[in-house]
Amino acid sequence: MDLDTEPHPTWLERLRAIPRGVWGFLVMLLALLLPLLVRTWFLSQVPDIGDPFDVAAFCKSMEVPPANDALPVCRIAARLFTSEQASYGQSEPANERTDSVLKQGWSVADDSVKEWVAVHEPSLREWRRAAEMDQIRFDPLENLNGRYAIELRPLRLAFVRLAQLKGRQCEEQNNFAEAFEWYRARLRSRRQSADSLHLNELDLHDLMHWASLPEVTADQLKTALEVLRRDHAALRPTSDEIKKEYIRAMNSLRDGDGLAMAIRYRSGNQTDTHEREALVWRSLYWVVGEPERTRRIYQHVTANYLREIDNPASSRQPLFMATTMLYLDNPTGSLPPRHFSAGQITRAIRTSAITHNLESHGKGSVFLLHNGAEGMFLHEARAYPVLLELTMALQAHHRVHGDFPAMLDELVPTYFDSVPIDPCDPNLLSVRYKNDGLGQATLWSVGSNGTDENGFRDFASGDVGLDVRAPAVVGDGEAPKTGQD
Repeated sequence: MDLDTEPHPTWLERLRAIPRGVWGFLVMLLALLLPLLVRTWFLSQVPDIGDPFDVAAFCKSMEVPPANDALPVCRIAARLFTSEQASYGQSEPANERTDSVLKQGWSVADDSVKEWVAVHEPSLREWRRAAEMDQIRFDPLENLNGRYAIELRPLRLAFVRLAQLKGRQCEEQNNFAEAFEWYRARLRSRRQSADSLHLNELDLHDLMHWASLPEVTADQLKTALEVLRRDHAALRPTSDEIKKEYIRAMNSLRDGDGLAMAIRYRSGNQTDTHEREALVWRSLYWVVGEPERTRRIYQHVTANYLREIDNPASSRQPLFMATTMLYLDNPTGSLPPRHFSAGQITRAIRTSAITHNLESHGKGSVFLLHNGAEGMFLHEARAYPVLLELTMALQAHHRVHGDFPAMLDELVPTYFDSVPIDPCDPNLLSVRYKNDGLGQATLWSVGSNGTDENGFRDFASGDVGLDVRAPAVVGDGEAPKTGQD
């Protein structure tokens, strides 16, 4: 039997036998496939869980009958204002002139201030009519910049200043009920806009000023309390605002706006990126799974919010990381399939090329990852309306009894069925209060950290409070000071 003694080629010899043209083709193929393989790997690190709520049903629930929609009226006001300004032919009065009116009253208004208010009376009336409407249309096609905000925000500050001046004019005419409505319109307009959860102390300043006027009666204050209470009760739940911002974020990332923003702010650089440089960054971001990876992260973040945000403070899970308002998972239950825990979401955010940039950018443009978001919800959406209502009751009590009460219990049952609970207190204790004497009282909530710091206010973590001053203390027409003035 003959044996085949011819040697077999080794694997190295077989590789060498492959023509160079084939090797070149394989190298080119690998070079083309490598970015796709890298992208696939990055995307595999963040599961696609789909929308964390029924987007179509939510958008349907946000539809507004045309007769109740404030947005067309806002646009009428904007067009009127532009036309009025063109006919006026002059710029807005200097801030020093309008500020002096706000501090000292309409009697110090010069001709330029009076003329500016008179010229814009028609548009201001339309703006107030829009503010008095309970609903404003939500456009599910808006992106993070918000078409509503782009269209109307530049005029909002002018309308706010006009409303303040109009209120001071009404005070000069002893029409204090009308002055209240102008100041209330400012607050309602703020809530209607894209900044509905960004209230701060300054937004309450004019109503605080109005409540401190000696001429405002106890009955007027009690009526104001009931009106503000109805406004507060009509607010939609916080989860609705989160859902709206989620839809805006998804639209923004789909149309490339979010990616463009990330490129522009990638290193804190707020100047436009050169077109060629932007193309390179877009290509690099695509390789690491963007913007799809960030869209998936938003799904996980929003699902985490929605599980807890509408629960009372006492029953919400503790925060995992305050800067992104992520909640710890319920230890008694299990997460839905493929959903990330709070810790996994945080790690995904830190390793995402876009999300990290958007989070550090902040500026209110990226709501879902805004620094201090939990404090924003608790301070502005929950605590301030309660404190404002209590302010009206305290001032009414002062008109009747000549002093602020020693305890809030004295406001029951005339103004409240029971002392209001602090929305931020995990133990469901009431709002804190003290009569400081000499015609001043202080109201405060424990704020986002849930710890009573005896009224100490700090932007980052302190209590949330208002100083309530008796009419005799204000003096000289100066508005009462708030903690942020």
